Amino acid sequence: MTSFTRPLESGSVEIMSFVVIPNRSLQFIKEKNKFIAEYDANIFVTTDDEDVQVATGSFSDKIISNRFSETTSKVKSTVLNTSFVVPLGDYNISINVKDLDTKLSSKKNNNVELKQFSNDSQVYDPIFIKEAKGEWGFESNKFPIDANQIVVKNNEIQFYQYAVINAGVYEMVINILSGKEVQWSKTINSSSESRIVSHLITVPTKDINRKDLKVQVSVNQKNSTESRSLRFRFRNSFMPDSITNIDLALSQMNYILTSDERKELKKLKQSDKENFFKKAWARRDPKPDTKVNELMDEYYARVAFTEENFSRGTSGGWRSDMGMIFILFGKPDDIQRHTSMQSNYSYETWYYFSIGQEFAFIDDYGFGDYRLRYPFVY
Repeated sequence: MTSFTRPLESGSVEIMSFVVIPNRSLQFIKEKNKFIAEYDANIFVTTDDEDVQVATGSFSDKIISNRFSETTSKVKSTVLNTSFVVPLGDYNISINVKDLDTKLSSKKNNNVELKQFSNDSQVYDPIFIKEAKGEWGFESNKFPIDANQIVVKNNEIQFYQYAVINAGVYEMVINILSGKEVQWSKTINSSSESRIVSHLITVPTKDINRKDLKVQVSVNQKNSTESRSLRFRFRNSFMPDSITNIDLALSQMNYILTSDERKELKKLKQSDKENFFKKAWARRDPKPDTKVNELMDEYYARVAFTEENFSRGTSGGWRSDMGMIFILFGKPDDIQRHTSMQSNYSYETWYYFSIGQEFAFIDDYGFGDYRLRYPFVY
């Protein structure tokens, strides 16, 4: 989930939240000649201390596909978008998406800090966008994206810049910096009868140094200046969208790296790690003639699933025993769950019929910290 904010004439703020649900994250059931998945989604906006609930939203939907390939597609997805108007303050936004077949849930949280703003002149964070067909609350086909996943198209990037001003003449200065060096700059001199101004900014990227990037925006009026800056990052074309940290991405490869690759990785400088990542996955690409590395995409989709569903206990997510088995073998063909009433422990057995293998996990203390009991693989 990604959330964005923009000011309103009333003095309130609009919070816009977007959640992308990939088809591959849902369980599709075949009914006659179609494949159907159903899910529920609930979104809550609370004050930062979670004492007061200020807004809620609920969604229920059914996805129908005519082709099985679409049910496992990394491209096909559903976008949930909703907006809430709130007074200035700090908020927590949470959404829970539940697959109605598997009963598995995924929960996402965002913190939105608005107390820092006032009803006086103020510059808001830029909202980066990409082209995506539909109506998303901006101009047609303008879809907001995370500042760490900037999409370059035709050697350009775009963002909306909002500001609250005193009605009248103003000057807006936009700088793109790499470190402390200005890579690109634009000055807008204009006037407005409204206190809310917005501009769609297009930045050419051909000559921009892409390291340590930041957009810096200043609004000048008479003898006052308001400014704001936001770090951003271009999306690497050879990495899945979910990866924002190269060190974490390499750590998550722990289950498949060879001993020689581990030794090489330990000796690398930070600046060489992305190249190592690229080469390591190129060696594993099942179809090197295509633009997509299907194995890498599947691997990190499994990593993301484990983070959402096995993040419990002392070493959750991809580091957990369940996470390790899921990443290596994928979704089980069958799962049996049992609870011992006498000993107060629970256990699960995962069956993989295609490879003739089963894995037993036991939660000894009832806290959801399942450990692999059989087979013993350490």
